[in-house]
Amino acid sequence: TIGEPGSLRPVLSGPDRAYLNTRVVFHCSAPGLSSRVAYRLIRGPRILVATEVSHKPAVFPLKVKAASGGSYQCMASAGGKPGLSNRIKLTVVTPPSNTRVTSEPFPPVGYEGSRIVMSCDVERGSDLKYTWHFNRKEVTSSTAGFLIAGNKLVMEEVTVDQEGSYSCVAWSVVQDISRYSTHGLC
Repeated sequence: TIGEPGSLRPVLSGPDRAYLNTRVVFHCSAPGLSSRVAYRLIRGPRILVATEVSHKPAVFPLKVKAASGGSYQCMASAGGKPGLSNRIKLTVVTPPSNTRVTSEPFPPVGYEGSRIVMSCDVERGSDLKYTWHFNRKEVTSSTAGFLIAGNKLVMEEVTVDQEGSYSCVAWSVVQDISRYSTHGLC
């Protein structure tokens, strides 16, 4: 069976996160073997993604689609028992798009002491983070009078000092690459 002593122990390397519609590369190697090895890249329990037969480690380029997310493994065989690699779980991240600020109540007009909740809504996007700005200065959880919860900016008791221009940025990061979408509400 796979994983028995003496069977191949291939090693799979590659990303665990990728933006939708980008390209990623998985590498599979069978350490200690110099003969021809048949490599198979498998997603999930049994979806064959690609195959390669080579004396060198296999290189599997992949165009990332919505259905590309999941657990990947490499199976390697060199005439004997096949071996199964470590797993890599790939998460597909959709960059944010069409960001807009909404408020409750709308329009965002309140009396001193009333409550206003602003939301940073996106038409598309996954695995997002949010940054809020008030009069072009970043608002954090430690900024007096504001509470940030996910995509929401909450003012529990509005004061005249909070009158002004608000904007939000929805963003995501994959391997040091950031994608942003911004919207302002005056």
